[in-house]
Amino acid sequence: MSGNTKRRSPPPSATLRARVPSLSGSLGAAIAGGIGARLVLLHFSPLAQIAANRIEVVTPVTSFKRLKEGLFLFENGVTPYEGGVYNQAPLLLALFHFLPLELSPYVFILVDALIAYFLAKLAALKSAVRDAEEWPTRSETGAKVLAESAAKARSVTVDGAGSNAGKTDETSAAVSGAAAAPTAEAAEGELEASDPTRPRDQAITPWLVAIAYLWSPYSVLACLAQSTLLFSHVGTVAAVYFSAKKNRVLGLMFLAASTYLSLYPAMLLIPCALLLSGGSKPSTSTVFSAVVLFVTFAAALLGLSYSLVRSWDFLDATYGFIIFVPDLTPNIGLYWYFFIEMFDQFRTFFLLVFQILAFIFSVPLTIRFGSHPLFITLSMVLIIAIFKSYPSVSDTALYIPFIVMHQELLKYTRNTYFVFMCLAYATVLSPLFYDLWIYAGSGNSNFFYAITLVIGLSQVILAIDITYAMVRREWERRNPELRRARVEIFHQ
Repeated sequence: MSGNTKRRSPPPSATLRARVPSLSGSLGAAIAGGIGARLVLLHFSPLAQIAANRIEVVTPVTSFKRLKEGLFLFENGVTPYEGGVYNQAPLLLALFHFLPLELSPYVFILVDALIAYFLAKLAALKSAVRDAEEWPTRSETGAKVLAESAAKARSVTVDGAGSNAGKTDETSAAVSGAAAAPTAEAAEGELEASDPTRPRDQAITPWLVAIAYLWSPYSVLACLAQSTLLFSHVGTVAAVYFSAKKNRVLGLMFLAASTYLSLYPAMLLIPCALLLSGGSKPSTSTVFSAVVLFVTFAAALLGLSYSLVRSWDFLDATYGFIIFVPDLTPNIGLYWYFFIEMFDQFRTFFLLVFQILAFIFSVPLTIRFGSHPLFITLSMVLIIAIFKSYPSVSDTALYIPFIVMHQELLKYTRNTYFVFMCLAYATVLSPLFYDLWIYAGSGNSNFFYAITLVIGLSQVILAIDITYAMVRREWERRNPELRRARVEIFHQ
């Protein structure tokens, strides 16, 4: 292969039509194992009862106990939003009205299995997209430029005491001679044989992505506690998957359903529109049709809710509850302690600031990584887990498989061990500190809030780390002449 040739890649519109790896029987085994583990824990351990009462697992807007109370009011002809006990979507009442409550644990296990299935299918699509990426080889022109820069650097170094003696205070920068021909010592990690400057990416295994979700202790706890957030999660993952498959109707229908249940998935409309356009800049007609379909489905769900409860009170009781955060029950988020200490005259302003933080990052992420909609999805799911008003461990369980799906970024991250240890530390100490505060009376709220800050800090560092990793990988991909080069700074 000549030095100035480039590997051709399919156009963006054909990216997702690339050959998608078939899902092996390992996926079925992984899902069956996850279902079996949940059934065993459900019937032979008290973990389900314990998890249902843990504030780290359920929140006022995802508690199944509150849903049962709202269902009791609904079935007895009383508005379920009377008294402020029930703060979830009305259509959940319709679902469990026709479903025997004895079967409800199995419904949540089935929903968890569907989430894992869609994640595995999405990982297969992600693998095809990554394999179609264009990695230009080192061009002769680029190598010549580097060689000239190295020669200039050597001449400046040699002649510094002569003709440049009067410029000893100036600084000259150049690339060393070793940069023109990267050696094995300069390379980090395994490299592609066809291009010695390109890092080798491990294959994305869909069933491992499913395992990363199903066997996560966070997802197991959320499933056993019957957190209704799982319905929102399955809508989110299905929306991203069908958008990647260019199924506009199903993708936006599931996204509208997920937004209807928990509001924050609305920000995923941007990556879904990018996926529908094949990873390229979406046309005006694509964006307009996506917005119209999304609004139409959302309006239909709201209309069905009104016909069910015969009142618009559910808008304030569900979405108003999420936005204005009237219930300051402790959770693993940042809101509750902050607004307990907040003076009333500043509450509205800081509520606005906090809610904007949850949505504002979608703009710079789209501008910078518009050609990588699945990475934008990962970043937004992580940001939702950090800045939503009522987070739980189920939010953490959702972004972990998306990180596994982007395993090509892990070689560029710098704080993986620190983030993992922080999350492990917080997972162990969070229930201990909460019990010391509430039950033993030997601690105070600062004990538990310190742990929530550790969780928030670790997630913020993780978001920064994966963004850095994506920027670095893109720089290596687009700059073959400088890939694996060593840059030295000479001071005179």
